[in-house]
Amino acid sequence: MCFNSSIEWTTHTFNPWWGCTKVSDGCRNCYAEALSNRYGHSVWGAGKPRRLMSDAHWQAPLGWDADAKRTGRRARVFCASMADVFEEQAPPGQLARLWDLIRLTPNLDWQLLTKRPHRIAESLPPDWGRPAGDQSRSRIICRSCCRPVSIGRASSWADSPPSVKGD
Repeated sequence: MCFNSSIEWTTHTFNPWWGCTKVSDGCRNCYAEALSNRYGHSVWGAGKPRRLMSDAHWQAPLGWDADAKRTGRRARVFCASMADVFEEQAPPGQLARLWDLIRLTPNLDWQLLTKRPHRIAESLPPDWGRPAGDQSRSRIICRSCCRPVSIGRASSWADSPPSVKGD
């Protein structure tokens, strides 16, 4: 079920920023880089500034969470289709802002795609996965470059989209 995304395995898409640096052969035909270039954003590569999103953009997941709570149906958010949140060059403060947003949206399942599974553990907040009221229901589903990833509360999926079930 898609609302603001045409991707069949997710409900919404959310990009905390645009831009990335290629790290493997899997990045050779990156659709996100091609789309960024088509729109005139020079945000790809080491040292290139990332395109940050507005405060209004960051509010959208709060509305999706409220809708999911009201309907009783968890929603899936494909996060960072135009970036890699585990990239070394993530814009200062933006990754912490993303973790805070995930904590504030307990009715959403956040789907993260990464080519950097080795950075997941060091990138997660130190308290990730400890119950804190409703925040304990926040989840991340990671997909690494065709390898399963499991870290703390982060579940994983390899070559096919997950079948996400509520707690």
